[in-house]
Amino acid sequence: MTPITITINVSQVEAIEAGLDTHGEMKVVVRPSDLDQRQREVLAQVCKSSMSPSPMVPIDSIGALVRLPHFPLRGGEVAVREWLTEAANVVEKSKADLLVSRAKVATEYRAKIEQWLSTPDEPRNPTAFGLSWVEDREPYNYNGVDLADLKHAVAAKVERTRVMALERNSKEKACRKATEEVERTEAAAKVARRTAQLEAALTRAPGLYRRRAAWGLLPDDDLINLLRDQTFAPLGDLLRYVRMTDEDVNETLGLGKVEFITRNADTAEEEEIVLMEQIEAAMPDASVKLREHVGYLAENNAEIDPEVVRRSVRVSIKVGEFDFSREFAARQLGES
Repeated sequence: MTPITITINVSQVEAIEAGLDTHGEMKVVVRPSDLDQRQREVLAQVCKSSMSPSPMVPIDSIGALVRLPHFPLRGGEVAVREWLTEAANVVEKSKADLLVSRAKVATEYRAKIEQWLSTPDEPRNPTAFGLSWVEDREPYNYNGVDLADLKHAVAAKVERTRVMALERNSKEKACRKATEEVERTEAAAKVARRTAQLEAALTRAPGLYRRRAAWGLLPDDDLINLLRDQTFAPLGDLLRYVRMTDEDVNETLGLGKVEFITRNADTAEEEEIVLMEQIEAAMPDASVKLREHVGYLAENNAEIDPEVVRRSVRVSIKVGEFDFSREFAARQLGES
């Protein structure tokens, strides 16, 4: 029979450090009959792995590894037996430390699960300790620590929250459906009111409008514009606001890219107040606001940029289903 031989792969650096004159494969004869049980168990694990001067062996069934002491490259069988004893001690201590560490982690994990179990049920699908915990799998553990006693409680809570979520989702779906139905009904009613309003406006429109309508040549927009003109008729011939242009701003501030903003005025001249009172008297149901239209050069970075300002009086009113607005010059006797 052939003696049991361990083949060690020794690198050039490892050989130099050990004082060997050669490197590569080093063969060491081992007699298992001279070893105790602990030494034989370590030797068996070492032989299963790729043997090197610093071997690593598994210490549990789920892949945890420990690095053994450096293999004696000199000293023969006696040194190997001593190394196996030291390695067995390392393995046993590592296993004990691993059990303590995992027990601590499992205890913390158990505490988290129990804390989660104690929280009020919420109508949602739990993710912290939920779906993965109710799978039918064995062993029911955390890193090798048995937690099977929690399985029923976790599964029950997951089921309760799942049912609650289904009930909540069903109620929300019914609520959305009811809301959508109300919105559809209101939209249809709005269309019907709008149509009726335009039909009524057509009966009061000039004859040409009715003749055009008879031929199908009267767009709704034309009738809406007529209704808008009729709405603002009480304001007579008030001058409409003329929109400011880039050229207006460049003429005052010089050439450059122009930007515009509109804002509410925070003060007013007497003639502007008089105009607003006149409009309010003529159209008491309307909203009347004094507005400022501001043009400025985009490249100006001064703390207070030079700007060109024109004012208008914005008149807004709701007529049935339509919101109408017009802007009039804040100064009726000339440009500002």
